[in-house]
Amino acid sequence: MDSTPVIVVGLDDDPGAAAALRWAVEQARLRAGTVLAVYAYNEPVVADVNLVPMDHAPSLEQAQMAAEVWRDTALLSVPGASDVPVEVEARIGPAGPVLIDAAAEALMLVVGSREHHPLYRLVHGSVSHYCVSRATCPVVAVPAEEEPDPSEHKR
Repeated sequence: MDSTPVIVVGLDDDPGAAAALRWAVEQARLRAGTVLAVYAYNEPVVADVNLVPMDHAPSLEQAQMAAEVWRDTALLSVPGASDVPVEVEARIGPAGPVLIDAAAEALMLVVGSREHHPLYRLVHGSVSHYCVSRATCPVVAVPAEEEPDPSEHKR
């Protein structure tokens, strides 16, 4: 039985997810653990009704490759990031349930957090709120790192 701590983190192309991944990698480094970065992939809705089961392999493979690029980009400037194993896994389904399932036996679940317009949250919900209210492990919501304002410059 492997007792290496696993930290699960939600991954996509959002700056909040990149900040969450960097935070999770630092926590895994401190705990001699590993990171499982999970990308919840929702396939596009197809209007055509087809009696043949859909082949998820090509689109899931593309989602996996995209997620690996997001991981590599987010960790590019993180000193010592290569010392922490970061596995990437694309899974089909809505982000909240996919992350809860992935983190069922994890040390913690880390998600990115960002401010949305209240109407957006009403229609789409909040993945971080979903995870906080349903996870069986601790959940950390990491805010997106603020981009420097280009109008403010040093003289």
